[in-house]
Amino acid sequence: MVIRPGWILSAIFAVSVVLLAAHPASAGVVYTDEADFNTAVAALGLVPSWSEGFEGMPTGAVTDPLLLSAGLAEVGGGFSAAVGDFGGPTGQSWSNGSGGATVRGAGNTGLGLRAISFDFGSTGSQTVSFVGTGGTETSAVFSANGATTDSFVGWVATGDETVLTAQFDQPGSITLDNLDAFVAHAPEPGTFLLFGIGAAGLYLGHRRRKNRKTA
Repeated sequence: MVIRPGWILSAIFAVSVVLLAAHPASAGVVYTDEADFNTAVAALGLVPSWSEGFEGMPTGAVTDPLLLSAGLAEVGGGFSAAVGDFGGPTGQSWSNGSGGATVRGAGNTGLGLRAISFDFGSTGSQTVSFVGTGGTETSAVFSANGATTDSFVGWVATGDETVLTAQFDQPGSITLDNLDAFVAHAPEPGTFLLFGIGAAGLYLGHRRRKNRKTA
């Protein structure tokens, strides 16, 4: 039986489709303990993508939405958004007067992150929701703690999920600080090289067998 290279590629594609179908996107996990969040991030081998602590930004009223980390993301929503020292433990932060808030990708796009965390404060009870690919949503409910940004919340992917937005669902004033974003660790260049060498070996082996048959 002659094995054609096209058959091999077709078989690989078919197996990939089956595996993806067997492992659909699933909701991530919300953490309210920073140590547990860091453990989950480390277990998945995630690496930092960007962070924002609002230090160095001009204080006072800001645009809505406000670009974060050199334009990689944005935060917006509510009324009277400003940057300043609002009594948090780490200096400057972002705050609004009321109306909730959303953290998303720049230009109203999805974040596309494997994990994200931040500190926040709220003048009223607050529900923080993380919306992922496929429309999945995971939430955590917090009691009011003012503008001290001493509530920690983080989201870590499960399966092949990524987070698109993090949003504060209740209309109270929000103070936000210390955003940290994480992505999957990129494969080493050697991984792609080995894959290429393996594919070339399969093709050359097929050519040699075919030449022997026709000789």
